Amino acid sequence: MITAYPVVGILIGLLLVGTGLYMRTAPRRLFTRPDDPSEYRPQATELDSEQGRWMTRTYPPILILAGLALIAFQIITLLSE
Repeated sequence: MITAYPVVGILIGLLLVGTGLYMRTAPRRLFTRPDDPSEYRPQATELDSEQGRWMTRTYPPILILAGLALIAFQIITLLSE
C-alpha cells in the first residue's frame, strides 16, 4: 500500500534543492531591495561581508545535499513497500 508520506517527502526534497539552486544562482536578489538593488533589505547580511560570503558559500550546497538525500531516502522507502 502506497501512502502519501513518501510523495510529500519527495516534494519537500525538491523544494530544498530548488531553494539551494536559487540561492546559488541569484544570491543578491534575496538580500537587496527589489526597487533599489544598491540598498540592502533591513536586517539583511551584506553579501560582501565575511558573514555574507560564508552564508552564500555554505548554505546552498547544504540545502542541495539535504534535499537530494531526502529524495533518495523517500524513493527507497517508496520502493521497499
